[in-house]
Amino acid sequence: MNIQEDKPENVEVAELKAHYDFDYDRAKPNRFAARLAQEQLMVVLDPDIAVIFPTSEAVNEALRVLATAAQNLPTTNPKRRRKPRTAPPVPSGQE
Repeated sequence: MNIQEDKPENVEVAELKAHYDFDYDRAKPNRFAARLAQEQLMVVLDPDIAVIFPTSEAVNEALRVLATAAQNLPTTNPKRRRKPRTAPPVPSGQE
């Protein structure tokens, strides 16, 4: 079933009609503008991780703990101790 909607065919979307005059005296500031001005990054979590970290605050706190722990790791590689050499095993029957 194909239902046609009542749409005028030659209407320019960018043009406002006279009865849509905007009254700037009654305008209010955008309460979300401060959020939009901040630089944000969106990351999509897999569902199993989203169960563990249900809010962005929980994710950020866990990442900060992980970042702090990573920064506190020693930066120098520990010296490896060599195993002392032992004599090769003597084949049986050749003593």
